[in-house]
This record gives sequence, structure tokens and C-alpha cells, in this order.
Amino acid sequence: MSYQKNILILGAYGFLGTRLSHFLKEKGYKVFRHGRNDEADFKIIDYSTLHQKITTNKISSIVNLVAATNVDECERNIDLAFDANIFFTQSIVNEVLKIKENQKPHFIQISTDQVYQGNGPHIESSARPSNIYALSKFSSELIASKIKSTILRTNFVGRNSDNNKDSLSDFIVKSLRSEKKINVFSDVYFNPLFIDTLCEIIELSINTKTNGIYNVGSSKGLSKSQFAFYIAKKLGLKRSLMKEVSVNSANNLDARRPLDMRMDCSAFSNEFDYQLPTTESEIIKLMEDYR
Repeated sequence: MSYQKNILILGAYGFLGTRLSHFLKEKGYKVFRHGRNDEADFKIIDYSTLHQKITTNKISSIVNLVAATNVDECERNIDLAFDANIFFTQSIVNEVLKIKENQKPHFIQISTDQVYQGNGPHIESSARPSNIYALSKFSSELIASKIKSTILRTNFVGRNSDNNKDSLSDFIVKSLRSEKKINVFSDVYFNPLFIDTLCEIIELSINTKTNGIYNVGSSKGLSKSQFAFYIAKKLGLKRSLMKEVSVNSANNLDARRPLDMRMDCSAFSNEFDYQLPTTESEIIKLMEDYR
């Protein structure tokens, strides 16, 4: 069993975890999956033994996907946000710190573009969290930085295999296919990355083991409403069912939303020698999930 090929994915049964596990297995990695499922390789009940399991299984990299990601739920339930996004990360980092230096795994932390506010595109040093979710994710970055780690700030899109949890594009496609009218935000901007592209970037991070915080997203970006209209156009769905509105008109949101989350991803491109894709090409890849 190759030491360089043994990867532990924390939160391996979620949206990204399921896709990443399959992706890495196809690439020849030995993937150890953590989660609540009965078949999980790692079920962390007692954190104090985790460092021994990591060493015994010769884990070379840990990818942390565990997070509370519902922005409004985090605003309503601070304990939930802090437990999943801060205290869990701290517990894992504490265990990694116990491992001998030459056996320490590289740590990859997936973070969010929600840490930004104000006019983009944002560079990594300009983080200013504006809600509980963003604050908890930013705090987890600081914790992960205590060990050798690659921290990726991103906003990924794709079709969720869990029918009970719709992604942004799932919501748009399902609503339009059922001819349901929806509002789409014209003043919230982002530069989304297709989930498979993010999997490629995570694998690159596993192999290079470069330390630091990096923005990863598609070039330029667009508004959430432009994203929705582009999807409708490509799938031949009724664009007339969508109404462009301001996020400030939404009265069902508990958390304040940053308006411009577009990121400057040049630091990642330069450091990793990786050409990030255009926003249009990422949406075209996304469309294949729905055909």
C-alpha cells in the first residue's frame, strides 16, 4: 500500500465527498471515508485515538469537507455552526499535531467565498466575514493554518446525488422543469467552479502539498440571476418563469448575504501553474449533469 496514495476524506458521504471519493478512487488512490454511514472506514467517536489510526493507515493527506453550510441555519443556531465548522476542525488539527513530523499528513481545508464582502474581485488577504457561517469558516481556516495545510476558498456547483438536498442548480432546474415561478438575485455575484474541476484541484493539492490560503473559482464570474438564465437557455427551459430581484427584497433570509463574492484567483494559478477555467465553460460542464 503506497504511503502517498492513502487519503482520508472527512465528510465523505456529502455532496462533494461522494463525488471526490469516486474521483480519487478512479485515479488509483486508497480512499478512507469518514462519516456516519455504517460502511464508513473512520467513525470518530473518541478523537484521542484518531492520530493512531492516521499513522496506522499511513494517511498521507486529509481532506476536510465536514461543515454546516446552511447560511441561515448557522445564523439561527450558532452552536451548530461552531461545532461543525470550528470545533471539529480544531479536534482534527489537535490530533495531527500529536503525530511525528515525518508522518504528519498534509491537511486540505475546503472553505468558502462567503468570507468576502464589498466589491470584488477579492484577493486572499481581504476577507471580512459578514455572517455567522462566514465567521465560523474563516475561524476554521486559522485553525487549519496551525499545521501544514492547503486552504481552498471556493463556491462549487453541480448536481447533488442526494435528492433530499438540492444544490443551487438543482433548485433552478427542478423549479423550471415543474414550471414553478422563482425569484433570482440580480445583485449577488460569484465565480462558480464545477464540482469535478474542484476535485481536480483537490487532487493537485494532494500531490503538491503547497501550504497557504487560495481562492479557486472560474474566471470573471456573474450574478446569480445570470447563472440561472444561462442554465435555462442551455436546457431549453422557460426563462419567463424567473423574475430578477434584489437579495434585499427577500424576507425569508436570516443571515446577511455578501453581494459580491467574486474572487481573484491569480495566486492559485501562479503557485500551482494551473489555468482556471472560464465561467461559461464551467456552466457547460454543469449542464451535462442535467441532460
